[in-house]
Amino acid sequence: MFPEDFVEEANKKLRKVDGEFKEFFIENFSGCSYFIKNGVKESFVRGNIGSSLRILKNGKWVQRSKKSNHLTNHLKFLEEEENQIEKEFPFLLKREISIDKEFSFIGEVLKEFDLSFIKEFDLTAVKNFHNTLVINNLGINCTQEKSILVINLRLKDKSNFIGSETVIIPPFEDNIKDKFRSCLKESLNIIKVKKEGSKQIKGEIPAVFSSRAAGFLLNEALGRTLESDLYENLKRDLPLGEFFGSNLINIFEGGPQGGYATYDDEGFKPEERILVEEGKVVSLLADVKRSNYFSLKEKGNGRRASFNSKVYVGFFNFAMQGGEFEEEEMIKELPFGIYIKRIEDGILNFKRKTFSFPIVEGYIIRDGKISECLKKGVRIYGKMPQFICEINKVGKKAETFWGLRQKFSNYFYVTETVPPISFKSISVDFKEQ
Repeated sequence: MFPEDFVEEANKKLRKVDGEFKEFFIENFSGCSYFIKNGVKESFVRGNIGSSLRILKNGKWVQRSKKSNHLTNHLKFLEEEENQIEKEFPFLLKREISIDKEFSFIGEVLKEFDLSFIKEFDLTAVKNFHNTLVINNLGINCTQEKSILVINLRLKDKSNFIGSETVIIPPFEDNIKDKFRSCLKESLNIIKVKKEGSKQIKGEIPAVFSSRAAGFLLNEALGRTLESDLYENLKRDLPLGEFFGSNLINIFEGGPQGGYATYDDEGFKPEERILVEEGKVVSLLADVKRSNYFSLKEKGNGRRASFNSKVYVGFFNFAMQGGEFEEEEMIKELPFGIYIKRIEDGILNFKRKTFSFPIVEGYIIRDGKISECLKKGVRIYGKMPQFICEINKVGKKAETFWGLRQKFSNYFYVTETVPPISFKSISVDFKEQ
């Protein structure tokens, strides 16, 4: 963490900065990357210290940033004249991290699977630490450490089918071996699905989404419409009070999961709160800027990738209240339809209010039973937020999945805790790949 006398000095300097809102954000980042590519191991450590000064003055927001491993330089950054610092503060070096030993089990786990048909094995593991300090003139003065481990595995078989999976492990979980095993199992499963996938399908089709697929779909195609910066960018009125078309929908912000964070990236504590209640929008997510712009009382969802990133509004945990049905029950009730287990990044167009996502793993449902795999190239599409009018059943059990969310050029971690859902129909088409 940052020295107490440095924090005191930063507070003193920030008070002298002119502006209706002024914020000093400084981040000490350290990370370690570990690679295995076709049997060759490699690792390296990186790190830096960066700060940003954000000001609202005469109705205009200004942000500038500085990168230096010497803390004194970040105090000078707060001064109009860079010769007023009375005390020198030390260098902060990158943390010495090694994760090689944490993956000593890899050989043992690989022996559990038949990999004779795999010709390429690429593993990337990245462990990141972020020590941050946020000070502003709204009374915020907080520090926190965030850490995360990301494992990505990519396999290619002798027929050039590719299977990949990413798992994200927060600081309070230590089951790395089990997570790697599930990562390997899922990568092999995706190769199998791609090989066996033969069924093309188009039209308006009944569908059941797994917890993972439902979380991804609703967060991307519905959750973003609950983030207030979208309406600032599009110059549209906020949807507060609007009815989204299904009283089965109850969406809330669940707050950071797994001990990942205590505060948002502006120093405010995210609070669990209802956003959509029985289909009606009752609240929105906001950061300081959008809270000011729209005169909202909400804050606590300011997210940024690093010290020199802009702040955007984003979920920590997109969550949906469970319903009455088991997933198996929803499948059994369909004489014909599709079961979507996993979808991936596609296209979101907020001006046209449309979305399109490719299906990574999906199956035909016949007489209440899962049958043929869908062929690669099948996708779902629809209009936002009207597509949720077709939801007719909500499952009981919601699993939590981690993901890396992209918003413009920003990336941040988010979890999705959503039960399986059933649609009376959803738009499906196919494009040969």
